[in-house]
Parts: sequence; structure tokens; C-alpha cells
Amino acid sequence: MANEAHFLFLFLVMLSAMHFVAAHDRRRLSNTISRGSSLTPTGNSSWLSPSGLFAFGFFPQGHNRYGVGIILAGLATNKTVVWTANRDYPPVSDNVTLRFTKDGRLVLQQQSQEIIWQISHQNVSSASILDSGNFVLYDCENKIIWQSFDEPTDTILPGQILSEDQELSSRISESDFSTGIFRLKLQFHSNLVLYPANTVDRSFNSYWSTNVPAGVLYDVTTLNLNPDGHLFLLRQGSFVEATRPYILANLTQGFNEKQRLYVVKFDFDGILRLYSLSLDGKGKGSSVVWESSKNRCDPKGLCGLNGYCTLTDDDDDPKCLCPGGFNYVSPGNRNEGCERNYTVHCGSNKERTIQYSMTQLQHTWWENDPDSVEQMRSKEECEAACLEDCECEAALYKDGDCKKLSLPLRYGRSSMNDSTVAFIKWALPPPGNMTKNSKDKLVVPVLAAGSGGGLALMLVFLVIVYCGVRQHQRVKNKKLKENFFERNGGIILQQLLYQSESILDRARIYTEEELKKATNNFNESNVIGQGGYGVVYKGVIADKVYAIKKSKVVDRSQVDQFVNEVIILWQINHPNVVKLLGCCLETPVPLLVYEFVTNNTLFHHLHDEGLASSIPWTMRLKIATETAGALAHLHSAPVHIIHRDIKSANILLEDGYSVKVSDFGVSRLFSPQETHLATLVQGTFGYIDPEYFHSGILTQKSDVYSFGVVLAELLTGAKVVSFLREEKDRNLGMYFLSKLEEDRLYTILEPRVRNEGNAVQLEGAAEIAKKCLSIEGAKRPTMMEVAEELAELRELTIDDHLCVEVDYNGREFKYRRDPKKSLPHLGQEKYEVISERTCCPDVWMLILHKNSLKCKLNEIELPAAALCQSRQTKIEKRTVDVHYHEVTLNKPPE
Repeated sequence: MANEAHFLFLFLVMLSAMHFVAAHDRRRLSNTISRGSSLTPTGNSSWLSPSGLFAFGFFPQGHNRYGVGIILAGLATNKTVVWTANRDYPPVSDNVTLRFTKDGRLVLQQQSQEIIWQISHQNVSSASILDSGNFVLYDCENKIIWQSFDEPTDTILPGQILSEDQELSSRISESDFSTGIFRLKLQFHSNLVLYPANTVDRSFNSYWSTNVPAGVLYDVTTLNLNPDGHLFLLRQGSFVEATRPYILANLTQGFNEKQRLYVVKFDFDGILRLYSLSLDGKGKGSSVVWESSKNRCDPKGLCGLNGYCTLTDDDDDPKCLCPGGFNYVSPGNRNEGCERNYTVHCGSNKERTIQYSMTQLQHTWWENDPDSVEQMRSKEECEAACLEDCECEAALYKDGDCKKLSLPLRYGRSSMNDSTVAFIKWALPPPGNMTKNSKDKLVVPVLAAGSGGGLALMLVFLVIVYCGVRQHQRVKNKKLKENFFERNGGIILQQLLYQSESILDRARIYTEEELKKATNNFNESNVIGQGGYGVVYKGVIADKVYAIKKSKVVDRSQVDQFVNEVIILWQINHPNVVKLLGCCLETPVPLLVYEFVTNNTLFHHLHDEGLASSIPWTMRLKIATETAGALAHLHSAPVHIIHRDIKSANILLEDGYSVKVSDFGVSRLFSPQETHLATLVQGTFGYIDPEYFHSGILTQKSDVYSFGVVLAELLTGAKVVSFLREEKDRNLGMYFLSKLEEDRLYTILEPRVRNEGNAVQLEGAAEIAKKCLSIEGAKRPTMMEVAEELAELRELTIDDHLCVEVDYNGREFKYRRDPKKSLPHLGQEKYEVISERTCCPDVWMLILHKNSLKCKLNEIELPAAALCQSRQTKIEKRTVDVHYHEVTLNKPPE
């Protein structure tokens, strides 16, 4: 990495020497942008990087319209936009100004002073557009507060890093920089994946990925681009495995061409490309040297719902088409998909007044999950089966399999290399809407049939055939559901239910149709959560809202255990554990029905933008206590339950912040005689017990470790894995322990926690978290002990006059809080510290010199001197400066 950084530096120096700014260019060349500077679209329009290669400011976007962003300004033939600000806001007119204000905000505003867009951070001193193409804001110590590299849009530049869980979004078109219909994501556990926009992270939706092995769960991976065009995934070790960084996957090997700039762009057509751009105007100005796919029909969702993509013969350009009976939703934008000419429901055609036909498309398919799959001898049999099945709206036939589908159809493709035949059902226009030609087509067969003498016999025959096919279909569907029900343990579960009246009162087995109706056929708009073990949908049954989890395929060798787990979860009756209310077993994968919890997850409240610091300290302590109590209940149940995936995303919150522990998809059951279980390591990155990770031995103490991470989250508000922290501190558990070891707890507490919390509770909770995070499981407390300690902290009555002990240590004083001791003394001098209930929180230390501080509720004598380290507390029109806990001072003067 050091060699790469050195090479990047040399590369940028070379660029700096090569480029210059023309005298007629109205843009200002500057390393540092001072507060008070401004830009306008038609005047001084942008700030340049030192070499002039990149510029930050306005760029034209249509007639007399402008966007704001970063462009490649130093290339004679290519003014590529590499980053856009507020990309989904319409382009602005020429009567706007971009200001770097006196108070350090970057503001785009109209002449009326209305703010269109802004970047606002505290303590901003200056700004700069660097030769790397990175626009940065600095504080007074020249530390970066904000940078465009951390908020990529659709481009990655040399030296820029895409971290795990970050995304790129394509643009709408070549000239429209708004968020488009595709997204790129670097997932946890290393895979770089391309998806359609507005879809969940499921393999069904992905259309390209690096397919690298998951490897060690605690490893972290980044996407990197070197100046020579070397594009690669870099894996770095963590505290679990102290390995050197190594290249996980090379997307390119790098190139030997000089005077080229390599840029990664996620293009509007959904394909990721590496471009080589000429720096000196020689050779080819711009060329594609690598792309994620050669086939431009590969991106899923390119043609919208019900449409399908095919390549033209001449230039392999993608073309979006609609099947027969469908029209384009927007003829001017075929990416928006297709819709039926007529909306027809089964119930409205009982008299068969509407006639159906089937459109046949060779070499064409869609990727819907099929409603059913049946073995048939010919494509004609498949076509007839769908035509006669009121619920079937399309069918795919290939290699003897007939897949029946419902609308909308997703991810349609057409390719001569595939033998699939698609049949699309569509309704002929009603008689009143028929054209003359369509009427003639219907009159001919009717007259032909009427001319024969056996019309009645023919009708009887057709009715018999129709009824026979329908009956055969019903029998096959029923048999298929019965097979699923038995395979998923339904018979065993049913027997156990009837043997236990207490469970029968609280639980039921649902049919597939009930849950399809409840979730609008598992529509993606109803997805409320998803993870590695399933997707959760919001569903409505009998006017009541439920959470319906669609799990991954159950291991058929573990059916008995699955049934036992369901029975155990049905028996759990604890106010802080989400209730399992039922299941459906007549589907390929089991569906579980839970109570619906209204206030989202703890993760949402701690980490979602705009919600940080939203939970007061008293509620955080309540959440921790209730979660610990729920886990203690699970661990002490007649059959012990180890959750195995405790994390903030699995802690649901009701109104009032009451806890509901959820997601038992990887939970394991223990008999009271068992102490551990050897099993495949499962859980979530950052929360997994290191001892369990190394040994594969699962114990109750594994849940204790995960809970310790959640408690650290509650105290600090920090993310469990963060690339903003040093490499050794990227994992929150280790970061928290290291700060406690340095006695710097109060420097990492979340601001609201630090301001509202009392030292006894804060330090008590931190000590509990420390014990839970012990690397050795045997040294961790039980969840019952944790729950009891947290409950004691909640019930603690805080004394309004807690004081600080003063120790004499050579020529220094050390202040620390000890509420159990009387007022501290040193010689004849007495020092007191203001407590939370009177002047300022007792977790803040006043730095005193010789004079004593007398504390009363309404009367205070200020110290002779004080030092402001973090914040100021106003007391009766005067200010007392305060400093962090545990402060070491020089001896006061004699």
C-alpha cells in the first residue's frame, strides 16, 4: 500500500507539471478556497485543482441550465462529469450563486436567497479541489471534515476507495445526471454486485458480481483503482486474523500506457466500465478498456416490468419490446416497461364473454419466481394449461418444464442461444371495441361451426375437456402443496399443536393463499426488512398488520429440529420477545408469521441519517435492560435457546422504546444438560464472538459477547464497523475496549448520552459492556447477571451533590469521581465539584487552581481559573468552563 501511495503521489506531481490554465479561462486557479468566495454559472464558474485537471463548480446541463459538481476540466476533448451535487434536483438557471460562506457552509442559493442545496459542518475553515478530483472541507488544523470521495455518485477516480456497504448509482441518461435505474454495491463479505435500483439485496435481483469467496467474517474489503488502471478488491485483516492486506480479486491487471487517466464509471445502461482518457490529446481520446458485461441486455430491469430486451443485429444495441397485448407505459422512454391493453380478473369473466389468446415468443424468458412448475410433454400442452388456468398469465416452456407465472413479469430477455418458449396470455378486445378486421376474424370460425350439425356435441366435448383439465390442475397443485407441507414438517407440527391446547390458542397454520393475499403476492413494496436468512414482508390479515418472514430453504435433514424450534418459539411468552403467531408450510420455503412491531429497529434509530442522538439516555438504558432480560429468559428456558444473531438490527422497538427481540432464523436449542455445541459459525459481521469464530463452539456466552457490542453501540452511537476509525479500531468491540483501557470513556460517548447520563450509570454500563466483550468466554457474565446489574443501574437514585476525590501524586493532582467517599481534602484545602442536578453533570471536571469552589443550589463562587476543553455551562449569567473526566493537573501555586 505504501508503494501504491508513493506512485499515486508521483502521478499527481506529473499531472501538475503538465497542465496549465488558459488566460481567457474565467475560473480561478487556487489551492485553497477561502470562506466568502463564490461562483456563478456565467461569471467565475468554478474552482480549479492546482494542475487544472479537475474543477468544482457549475457545468452546463441543457439550454441555459446548469448543474453543480466536479468535472474533468483539463482534457481538451473530454469534459466528463465525475461527481454531482444534489443530483436529483432539477438543473438551475443562471440566476443562482454558489457561496462558501463566512461561517463555513457551502450553499447554492437563488437571488431570492432561497437555499437549494448546502453542505453544512461545524468548524469548517477552508476548502479545496485536489488534483485527485476530491473536493474537501478542512478545519483550522487542516484536517478533512468532509470530502466528495466519501459520497460517490457514479464514478471512481484513481486513489478513491469504495468501502463495504457503499453504493454507486447510475444516471438517467448520458446528459441527465439524476439517479438512474441501476445501483452498484460493495457488500459485506467482499462481493461487488450490480442490481436494479429500488430492489432488495437478493441474488435473484443481481445481474453481475465478482463472486469472490466470503472468507473470514471479520475481514474488510475495499474496491480500489490505481493510477495505472489496476482495478481490484483488496482484503484487509482485522483483530481476529492479523493478516497483511492482499488482493482478493483483480478486475484488471493495469496498463502500461502513459499520459492516460483511468476512470471507473457506472454507466446509465447499467454496465460498469473502466475508461482510459488521453491527457495529452494524442491517440484515442477516450476508450473502454474493461467492462462488467459485453451483452448490453444483461442489466436486469433495463426494459421495466413486462418488457423484454433483445439485441439488434447490426450494432448489438439493446432494444426494449412489449409482448402481444401490451403497450409501452411511456412510448418516449421504453425503459419504463409495458402494461396490458385490458385489465381482466378471473371473477369478472365467469360468463366467458372475454376471449383469451396466447402470444408465443421463441427464445424469450422472464425471471419471475414461478407460481408452479409442472412436467409436460410439449410446449403445446404447456400453452393449453396456461390458457385454461384463470390464474396463469404467462408460461415458460423449456426441457419439459412448464412454469406458470403471474404479472408483473420481471427481467425479460430474448436470445437465440436459449431454447425457452414464452406464452403470454392476452384478452381480445370486447365486441364493442373491435375493429372491422378483428370482427371478421371472429365471425369466420363462428359461421364455420354453425354450418355443421354437431355444434351441440362439440360444445359438450369442449366443456368436458375443460373441466377435466381444470380438475387435473387442481389435483396436481394440491398434491404439490401436500408434498411441501410434509417435507417442511407440517404433519409433525400439526400433531404437536393438537397435543398442546395452550399453543393452539396462540398459533395457527396459514395457507399460501392467505399470505399471498396479505402481502399482495409478496410484492417488493411490502418488504420491511431483509438479511442473510430471509426477507420480511408487511402483511394485512383480517385488518390486522403482521410481519411475514420468507426464510431460505430449510435443510431437509434438520426438519425435526426446525419443527422443535417453531414449537419452542410459540411457547415463548415474554414481553420483550417478538411473538411467533403462525406459519405456512405448503410452500417450497416455510413462511413464518410474527406480530408487527411499529417503531422500526434499534439500528434505524442509532444510525439512520437524521435520527442520530434521537434516543435519550434513560431510554437507551431501558433498551439495554429489556434486551438483556429477554436473552436471560431465552437462556434459562426449559429448553435453552441461543439466539446467535443479536445485533441492533434484530432489536425491534415499539412506541415508547419497548424492546422486541426478533429474528430467530439461526437460533439453536440446547437441553439443560448441554453446555456447548459444535456448529458452523453464523451471525453478523462485527457482532460475532471471537472465541466462537475461532473454535466453532457455540455457548450462551456467545450471545453475551454480541450483547456487549450492542451495549457499546448504545453508549457511543458508533457503527459496529467503521472505516473512519484506525484499522485496529474498525471493530467497535475492540475500539470500545481500547478506549476504556486508556481511561477515555467520556471521549467516545455519544454527545447526548454524555450530556444526559450520570457518571454512576454511564461508568456502570461501560463496565458491564467491558465484561461482556471479554475475549475469553469463561470471563464473561451470564445474561441473567447482566440483566440484574442493568436493572440496578436503572433503579439507582442519583445524589445531587456527588463530589470528586483529589489525590496527591508527586507534584500533580488527579481528579476522579467516587460517590462513596466524603468530601475530599488535600492539606487544609477543600475541593468540590458541581453535580448534575445543580450546575453541570458530575461527569465533567472543573480544573481548579488555588481557590476553593463552594457549591450550593442557587449560589456559586467561581474558581480562580478554569480551562475549556469541550463545552460551556452557563450559571447565573456567568460561564464555568469544563473538561473531560479524569484530568491530571499541575500542583497549584503556593
